[in-house]
Amino acid sequence: MIKSQKLDKSFEVLEWIFKIGILLYALFSFNSYFYGKRIISLIMWPTLLIGMIIILYKLLNYKIYKTMPGLIFIVLFTISYILSMLVNIKYGFKEGIIKLVFLLMYFFVLFLNKENISREKMKKEINVLGGIFEIYMAVCVCISFFFMFIGYTSVRTIKDGWDIGIGFLWGRLWGIFTEPNYASVCACVAIILCLYFFNMTKNKLWKIVYICNIILQVCYIAFTDSRTGKVSLAVAVTVFVFNALNYKRLHSAKLKKVKIYQIILILALVCVVTYKIPGWITASYNSYMTDFDAQEPQKRVDRGYDLKEDPSNRRFDIWKSGIEIFEKTPVVGTSFTNILAFTKENVKDSYMLNNSMNKNFSSIHNEVLNVMVSQGIIGLLILLGFIVYALNSYVKYYFKENNDEEQIFDNMTVSCLAGVFAQSMFLTGMFYSNSPAVICFWLFFGWFMINMKTKKEQ
Repeated sequence: MIKSQKLDKSFEVLEWIFKIGILLYALFSFNSYFYGKRIISLIMWPTLLIGMIIILYKLLNYKIYKTMPGLIFIVLFTISYILSMLVNIKYGFKEGIIKLVFLLMYFFVLFLNKENISREKMKKEINVLGGIFEIYMAVCVCISFFFMFIGYTSVRTIKDGWDIGIGFLWGRLWGIFTEPNYASVCACVAIILCLYFFNMTKNKLWKIVYICNIILQVCYIAFTDSRTGKVSLAVAVTVFVFNALNYKRLHSAKLKKVKIYQIILILALVCVVTYKIPGWITASYNSYMTDFDAQEPQKRVDRGYDLKEDPSNRRFDIWKSGIEIFEKTPVVGTSFTNILAFTKENVKDSYMLNNSMNKNFSSIHNEVLNVMVSQGIIGLLILLGFIVYALNSYVKYYFKENNDEEQIFDNMTVSCLAGVFAQSMFLTGMFYSNSPAVICFWLFFGWFMINMKTKKEQ
């Protein structure tokens, strides 16, 4: 075990550099103008190198990290990932190694903390990292709407024939994000962070700024016409309201008489209204465009598919294909980066290969199914065990009494986790994606587990 004040301070500096670096890498990677450019590599490689140094430091000082709640699950999941990758190495390994490196960063740098990490350190990090996230999202969404209003559109074709839109096209707002669904989930995280900062400040001007950013982010979700974003927003806000109301019900003399069923009724209303708000915004916009600009129907928010025929927008077919692939290798799976290669050789009639889009899908568009297909029943059981463990900590300890400021912080972390997890039911999520929301997920998840353990001990 290495002990030295200078070494500890150097380690803290490296942690700061890494966390800012990995966040900037993720933000720029999902930016249409930065995607595939050299700046991504200039940020990524030094950040990953620093991350590996941090992991080595933690390994050498394992005694102060071994009590981290949930550590056993991330270790087992990593072993499961490596096992699947080795078993399927004939289909490829380079992409698998890259994905493994990012998993190590998520698990052992962002998630893994000392058990005595202070809330002050967490709050300092959220002020800096959350501030970067908020400013970036606000600026990019403003630019996106500017492109929409001036009518600027462009399309870039990337690897495997997938297109990246810039501006407003195909009946939805892409803006300057490479993928509007992932961008809308980042907007959800930005909204929850705004709610946190709003509650933490007494400055009225800043409160107005946070309200304006919330409105801006909600409008972006609306104009992307992302149902994933709407679901993520509804889940995150509903969890945020539930945590606040139920905590007050248990610890406030004024609300002690409030029954849980009353809170559930309020939550149902909050969930429905939050989900509907983006749709109301676009409906009003479309109505305006029909009345005043009927000559330009391409400016309407309308993705042009019939949800009555396929409410899942292909996801049911992809999920079904995932189960078919899983049946071919149920124990260790295909490894995530080899799903497509494995399917081409072993399930040639799969919808993943044969579909009306004439494109190959390399993800199952559901993170639980992604784990099941890529890491087999072993990976799935580890994931389900981790979920149950985390939910048990939440149910048992979240509503134990602490001060209001700590409750607001915990509420922010839990609500963001809920929103990103909801997104992962429809997209590649917290294990195999490098989106900015995933960076937030693992950082917040580590804080949440430590704070729940602290409450348990108290």
